[in-house]
Amino acid sequence: MTFAFEIRAASANGVKTWVDAATCGLREMARGRKLEAAHRWLDAAAASRSEEDFDPIEAASRSNAGIAHSLLGNCTEAEQCLADSERAWRRVIHQSAFLDIPITGASSSFHFRLAASGPEALIETRRRRYVQLSEAALAMTRFNRLFADSKNPKSNIIGARARELRPILAEILGPASPETRLLSASSEPVDATSVYAIYADKLTEVSVRTQTFAAALSDRWARLETAIALTALMALPVIVARNGTSESAAEETRHTDCNPSPK
Repeated sequence: MTFAFEIRAASANGVKTWVDAATCGLREMARGRKLEAAHRWLDAAAASRSEEDFDPIEAASRSNAGIAHSLLGNCTEAEQCLADSERAWRRVIHQSAFLDIPITGASSSFHFRLAASGPEALIETRRRRYVQLSEAALAMTRFNRLFADSKNPKSNIIGARARELRPILAEILGPASPETRLLSASSEPVDATSVYAIYADKLTEVSVRTQTFAAALSDRWARLETAIALTALMALPVIVARNGTSESAAEETRHTDCNPSPK
């Protein structure tokens, strides 16, 4: 499976490195290889460090790194990464409300009518959508933070929070989205194999969504869409499952194994 990204920033190579490593993390999760996924997400974090105020890639990267440390049993590092990610997503949300939105590329008849009736309406609709997506990523990061202490997961708290968050993400991302289904897996009796299959669906969704990234309104919005698409969400059955390979997902991913990170 090949993902086509066109990131138009001067740091495009760094973004591509992050995208490749983050995608490998999802691919390993789809195979049930959670420890390998953790190392891929840490590889991605090493490629994404940034000092920019508006950097959704860094926000997503720190969230995924938090999951990685949680899977590896590094509770302190997990908590720190996820706290950093929360702060970064809050900055993204705040600045998304003020960033310029070019009046180009009306993507549907609805958007075309909005543009025809007045550019302000289209700008506000698009900006509101980006803010919503950023808020969804922040909510996912906060949920991931419940897994920071992976050795003592509080399943009752995780289940209750998953039930609260599910309708919120269903409204923003869709009721059949992988994220919504992963929340269900944290609040209902589901085995790890079923959860890994959801990560495989997430991988497929990312491959479809990336076809639209090159047409993003600007580099900043391209980064935001990329970051949100590759922000991972943890599920309770993954934490308690042993590391292995999901046979149901192996056939889908066996031709696209990621190279191991250097030790």
